[in-house]
Amino acid sequence: MADAAFSGLPPEQVQAWLESVQEQVRRVQTRIDYLQAELARLQEQESLLMELMASAASPVG
Repeated sequence: MADAAFSGLPPEQVQAWLESVQEQVRRVQTRIDYLQAELARLQEQESLLMELMASAASPVG
């Protein structure tokens, strides 16, 4: 790893940092995936409730 040698950092340290950051990225992506699924679920509920309100407000006949 030429950049690590140039900066004076041991390659093992840089590799450890990289692995740590990659793990954090995986954790954040897992949370994002969960939140996107939750957002879609809530938007579907919102849509259904808005349809229910619209149908309740319209006159029957």
